[in-house]
Amino acid sequence: MGFGILLFGYMTMFGFFPDLFIYNGYMIFIAIGGGIINFAAFYKLKEFNIYFKIMQYVSILYILILLVFTPFVLIERSEEFMLAFMYASKIIRIVFLFAYHYILLMGIAAIAKSVDNIKIYKNARLDIKFTYVYFGLSVFSIFEFVPGYYLLAVLFISLLYFARVLMSVYNCFLRITYQGHDEEMDRKREEKASAKKNKK
Repeated sequence: MGFGILLFGYMTMFGFFPDLFIYNGYMIFIAIGGGIINFAAFYKLKEFNIYFKIMQYVSILYILILLVFTPFVLIERSEEFMLAFMYASKIIRIVFLFAYHYILLMGIAAIAKSVDNIKIYKNARLDIKFTYVYFGLSVFSIFEFVPGYYLLAVLFISLLYFARVLMSVYNCFLRITYQGHDEEMDRKREEKASAKKNKK
């Protein structure tokens, strides 16, 4: 069930991507709701591996960042102030989203490996490499000297990247949650319980 919740929660994050930030006015509360959904998903997934346990706290950080941003998108301010805010928020979003995706994909790779789903594991590892490329390109898009076609290229890559990560989560929902993972986790719990008994 955790991946199904995560699938829905992750969809709400697209507007938070560095070259978008489409949350305006009260729409930011939709994003905050998405952050709560993300937290609920990782709360369910936390037993599977350490990465998903960490993602609980990353989700809380996401909600806090959005709460800090809320006054700036709700209260009308000068154009100069909003330009400075968008610049600063873009840097924050690049750093946060890099950490979010890196830990998430490491978690997906670990859970896929634990149930011997090689396809999802390889895709997750490839997406981790894509994470370095995409966010590296996003860093350069901060600077004013970057031409317009570069920004369009980064925007296109962000669409591709988002789609790939979304597909990874969807594949986990289809092929891991319902194909042996619960049994695998039950087996591991039984092994831990047996090990504790043997120690006694």
